Amino acid sequence: MKPSELMSTTAPHTAPPTDARLSRRQQPNPPKRAGAQARVDAILDAADALVASRPLETVSLPLIAQAAGAPPSSLYHFFPSTEAVLIALVRRYNDKLDSLLEETLQVIPPDSWQAMLRVLTARARAFHDQHPVYTRLILRTAAFSSLRQTDDEHITQMGRRMLQVLNAHFHMPDAPDLDLRLSVAIALSDRIWALFPDSDGMISDFSFEESQRAMIAYLSNYLPPLMAPREAAK
Repeated sequence: MKPSELMSTTAPHTAPPTDARLSRRQQPNPPKRAGAQARVDAILDAADALVASRPLETVSLPLIAQAAGAPPSSLYHFFPSTEAVLIALVRRYNDKLDSLLEETLQVIPPDSWQAMLRVLTARARAFHDQHPVYTRLILRTAAFSSLRQTDDEHITQMGRRMLQVLNAHFHMPDAPDLDLRLSVAIALSDRIWALFPDSDGMISDFSFEESQRAMIAYLSNYLPPLMAPREAAK
């Protein structure tokens, strides 16, 4: 199995179910007709530009409709609220980040789990720095708790995928809930990145290095320093 396939394969879910669910007004409605995706993309592009240029609390559906050059009814069909637009925008960025990490897995040698973790998080940091709107939505704002929830769901998915990648390359210890531990490590990194931005609002060298120490120290409670590689992964 190729690394790119690993990142898109669904792993068994071991996380306890959460009671927190997005309400109907927070949920984007996916396009169902041919050609509708282009309209949704134009709406999200307009929302992206607005988030980049003004306080998040002032972004509204009428403003987004005006910026997108679309009638408000077109927005309401896909997005029942401003939150729904922003959640869809975060998910679009998440998909782009996932694709970048899949590409990265195809070229990095699996020397150790620590090295793999550092390369992947370095790519994620570069993605954040190249897309400040994404960073603002999930690391810099508390305007909508639903955005935090959406990112939490993505972190859980990333933890499951990372476990599959490690299982494919290394003989892993027989420990329960390793996908949850990996999710916790990712969440630790995100929180450190949020706490210590540089003067331009980007992820600082200090926060990146501290996030590496925190992730590796935490995961070392569950993963040995050295793990034997799987012959099939070489």
